[in-house]
Amino acid sequence: MLGQLVGGGIGRGAIRMGAKKSILPTAITLGDMGAMPLNIVAPRPAMNKIYGDAQLTAEEELRAKIAVEEREKYEALLGTLLTGGGLAAKNYQV
Repeated sequence: MLGQLVGGGIGRGAIRMGAKKSILPTAITLGDMGAMPLNIVAPRPAMNKIYGDAQLTAEEELRAKIAVEEREKYEALLGTLLTGGGLAAKNYQV
């Protein structure tokens, strides 16, 4: 946006100095391209907050998934112990 404004200003100045009006879109485009690196280094608090929230959400989802897997493992182990213990008791009574 800033590059477009600067390019447009330069283009209008060139038109006032006698350049053709067809130079304006080219000046706007060149201004936009010249300001492109500013997008990389410009601080974006709103975007950083969104990325931080998304990372936190992904971390919470991973923790919940791990908790579910651990609970399933413990339930399976408990079921095996209960079933295996019952079978072992029957074998000893024979």
